[in-house]
Amino acid sequence: MSTRLPRIVILLGLVSLFADMTYEGGRSVLGPYMDYFKASGAIVGALSIGELLMHLSKGLGGYLGDRAKTEKSRWAILFAGYGLNLLSVPLLAFAGSWMCVFILVIAERVGKGLKTPVRDALLAEASVGYGRGRAFGIHEALDQVGAIVGPLYLGLSMMTGHTYRMGFLSLSIPAAISLSILAYTYLWNKSSTTKFDTMESENPISTHLSLSAYILLVSLLSAGIVQWALLSFVLSRGGINVSLIAYSYAAAMGIDALTALGAGFIYSRIGLKTLWTIPLLSVLASLPFISPKSASLVLISIVSWGMVMGLEESVFRAAIGDIASKTSLAGAYGTYGLSVGLSGFAGNLFMGYLADTKPVAIPLFVILIELVAISALINASRRVSYQSQTS
Repeated sequence: MSTRLPRIVILLGLVSLFADMTYEGGRSVLGPYMDYFKASGAIVGALSIGELLMHLSKGLGGYLGDRAKTEKSRWAILFAGYGLNLLSVPLLAFAGSWMCVFILVIAERVGKGLKTPVRDALLAEASVGYGRGRAFGIHEALDQVGAIVGPLYLGLSMMTGHTYRMGFLSLSIPAAISLSILAYTYLWNKSSTTKFDTMESENPISTHLSLSAYILLVSLLSAGIVQWALLSFVLSRGGINVSLIAYSYAAAMGIDALTALGAGFIYSRIGLKTLWTIPLLSVLASLPFISPKSASLVLISIVSWGMVMGLEESVFRAAIGDIASKTSLAGAYGTYGLSVGLSGFAGNLFMGYLADTKPVAIPLFVILIELVAISALINASRRVSYQSQTS
């Protein structure tokens, strides 16, 4: 097994670093920004339709990626997705109502969804011989550096008296850097031997677990994960300052990065057993709905939510590359994203309703969902054996 990190993992990690600095910076204050425009809890919960459309776009991106016959067409999908994803964020500066914010959030999510399957397929293929868990963990760690810096910068901007407009406009700088690195990566890849069509298959999982069964499992797990827009909304209603919410998000992204890095390496040793912590962490992440003014519950929630995100972005994705067929990787990632998005949308839409009616019931809802997921996880664990990739 190679110990050399593939160059394209680093390059795409840097693209994601500056991309996350852009859109995670904006998303860190999305709940308070919607509150600024007098949106209700149900409307904020309905922002998860952006997540739904993002994952629908993943299905489209995966479909197009599998049927693209040239490297140029695959990269065209990446550029189109990243362009829509990143340029929508600075435009939030010009929003005049919650409806404008809603539309731009949807556009940003659709762009993110469109490019993700092709990017993840490239990462999965490029990490042959290195270990997909490790490659996706490192990519996610780089990704989350931007997710930390973006909210920190925006939080500082808001604390020093800048308006939402100035804060969102300033995020055009990392957006431009991300697109520039993507262009360089494309030019480098044209002369590289690392191509979709030339990579050999690697599958360390010996399994009777089908791709559809795995996708059902992670969809159940995802249905009980509260999204940050709704979590930050309830924190804002609890009287927490918008700058502190942004800094809390940055802290969660730091935990995400460290968790992804560690979980990726652990996954390369023990496989899907790495997922066993997610149900408990999801329940802990929902605790502020019981009492948003409790500092201890908020702290537990932020740490747990960051850990869940790290596991989802490293282990969930790495396992798709190990289970799916080499010839349909982009499509597999697209189907995975679509299914996770549907379950996340349904779960958060219902939690948004509960946030306006009976927020203390949200942790109970999460517990019920995760109990069902645990039963599916037990079944999956019986069907999988894993060959360690640490040799």
